[in-house]
Amino acid sequence: MFNKENLKIKIPLIIYIFLFLFAPPIIKDINLLLILFFFSFIMIITKYRKEIKNIINIKNLKVLCGLLAIYFIYYFIVIVVNFIFTGKLYLYNYVINLYSMLLVFPVVFVCSLHIILYSKKHKITFNDIIKYIIIAGMIQAFITLVALLFPSVKSFLINIMYNNTGEELYLNKYHTERRMFGFANNLLDSFGFGTGIIAALPLFYSINNSKKWLITIPFLLLVPLLNSRTGLIMFGLGFIVWLVYIIKTKSLKRYFNIFVLMGVLIIFSIVAISILSPKTITWIIDDVLSFFTDKKGTADVLFGKNFWKLPSNILNIIFGTGYNIAAYGNMKNILGFTSDVGYINEIWRTGLVGLLLLCGIFSLLIKYIVKKLPNEYKFFSIFIFLASLIGNIKFNVFSYNPGIVVLCIISIYSLLKYTNKNKKQNDLISIVIPVYNVEKYLKRCLDSVINQTYKKLEIILVNDGSTDKSGDICKGYVKKDKRIVYIEQENQGLSGARNTGIDNAHGNYIAFVDSDDYINLNFIEDLYISLIETESDIAVCNYAKVDENDFIDTGKKEVGLQKVYSGISKFYNIYNELETVTTVVWNKLYKIGIFKEIRYPNGKVHEDEFVVYDVMKTCKKIVYTSSSYYYYFQRSDSITGSYNIKRKVILEALKQRLENFKKDNEKILYAYTLYDYYYQLIYQYGMIQTNYKNKNKELKEIYDELIKQKKQVFKNIYINPLKKIKLILKLYYIKISI
Repeated sequence: MFNKENLKIKIPLIIYIFLFLFAPPIIKDINLLLILFFFSFIMIITKYRKEIKNIINIKNLKVLCGLLAIYFIYYFIVIVVNFIFTGKLYLYNYVINLYSMLLVFPVVFVCSLHIILYSKKHKITFNDIIKYIIIAGMIQAFITLVALLFPSVKSFLINIMYNNTGEELYLNKYHTERRMFGFANNLLDSFGFGTGIIAALPLFYSINNSKKWLITIPFLLLVPLLNSRTGLIMFGLGFIVWLVYIIKTKSLKRYFNIFVLMGVLIIFSIVAISILSPKTITWIIDDVLSFFTDKKGTADVLFGKNFWKLPSNILNIIFGTGYNIAAYGNMKNILGFTSDVGYINEIWRTGLVGLLLLCGIFSLLIKYIVKKLPNEYKFFSIFIFLASLIGNIKFNVFSYNPGIVVLCIISIYSLLKYTNKNKKQNDLISIVIPVYNVEKYLKRCLDSVINQTYKKLEIILVNDGSTDKSGDICKGYVKKDKRIVYIEQENQGLSGARNTGIDNAHGNYIAFVDSDDYINLNFIEDLYISLIETESDIAVCNYAKVDENDFIDTGKKEVGLQKVYSGISKFYNIYNELETVTTVVWNKLYKIGIFKEIRYPNGKVHEDEFVVYDVMKTCKKIVYTSSSYYYYFQRSDSITGSYNIKRKVILEALKQRLENFKKDNEKILYAYTLYDYYYQLIYQYGMIQTNYKNKNKELKEIYDELIKQKKQVFKNIYINPLKKIKLILKLYYIKISI
């Protein structure tokens, strides 16, 4: 939810990102990007001096800056050497080249850094930044759509862009009839490249967020569709990379319905453009056909001899000439030809040496993202890498454009995020293990805990009145490992043992492991990293049910699908609508603050059901990984292994939760809980009827509650009709007529 205070923080950031991405020419002869740079520079040195002191010590950042410095020095050496040997200076070309390079570093770098520092100060998450980039893209899409619908608006914007930049292409009737829908620093290939990347961004953003963001794609695609075919190629490549990720994580089925809607909207958009701007569609079709037929188009230009012409001197090919041969470099009158190919221009400018150095810097940026960010953005960075390699055929990718801006923002975030993560590697993590008559399984559990890859642990063993050799085993492990804290108490049940563990925990984070279960050796470290990277309050992993016949390689590391839930969505996991098993305590790592006011109810089974609402209410964000790192051991004599009438207490917990959701006015969650509650009423009635023939009082209480809740359940419009049929069949099965 946006409140007024949030709007004051977030709207300026969205506007800033829009201006940063597109640098619309609103001031005559002044690049808006330079104004943003000076503004950002002043903000950084005045408001974020403390952060800068930490940032300048980042090793990876020093490496990047060092390589960039080497590149710039090398470029100047190439210019000087070529002047010495030829006696020729091309000052205009050198200045244009230098200006183009400086727009990326330091200009784009400083502006990106300002965004990250501003976001950190105002507790804006990485996911939010990505969302605001998409929103900024939607603003450009809106401008594009208005220009398409109202030709007078298009003419007005073209006049502004021409008057403030002097770019004569805006006077070219052929181009203005077919493209030039939008408002940016330029509307050519670099613009298409960047807007194609932005159009693909919701694919990756939706993996851990609402899939409704996919609906923005048809609108975002309007921008490259109406301006640059390059953007359509980039989006297509992004879609392929995203599809590989989705197939790999076996989640393709979830996207079917939304894809159908997306397809309809894209087809509608193409039909609308065909009606409103038929020359645009003809231009795109002819351009594609130029690769397969004799039609004039991109193929004629791209595969023209001059576009791939190299310097005649082998030394110039290796070391460069100091100038490029792009049209804007003013070399056509001297050389007689130009080329837009990024690779060719870089070879002319700094040779193969400079090209390899630039590619090395770019690869490092991608490497930092791949190593430090969640899986979906790792794939997104791979997409940008491939897109840049392909896009550099059409134009110089290593220049200011929306795609490089997105890459730079993500790269700087990953660098700073990694630094924060390293600073927190000394966090103490408490692990609470309640122990009660588990001598047969306890060693396996403790071995899996003391051998965790994360070493700074406080392992709290709470012996809850065991009568077997469990206590002796615990004492033996205390001698082996100084991290173990051993506590003995009279039997208070699982809740009492966990509460004792919480009361004696000194860690910044806390986890719970049942003493007959065991965990993967990466359990703590991976959940801890997920918490830090996503700034969540709870990290949850998947679990595997195991028995005595299963052999588990507890050291095997998994690469799981990661998702983040916040707001109301975290509650839906209680009903397994999403991925996590939310009610249980044991497959999670919590910030210790979650349990500041929360304790488990003493003497009750289903203790997790009583506190899950309060836990969800207290935390702001949950991160889930599909890695099965918790091994839930199945044994017949455990609390959950057979039915006991004590389990009827779950009805009390569910009714309490039902009242909470009613008070919160959460109608859908109330309906889910109501169904769950009614289902449990039927289940408990059937189990008591089967296992306890003399419990007429309990049976009557449940029967009366079934009658009381009947209308609420079967008239609730939010409960699936199939589920209502299931309840009727269950009632019939246990022979209850209501």
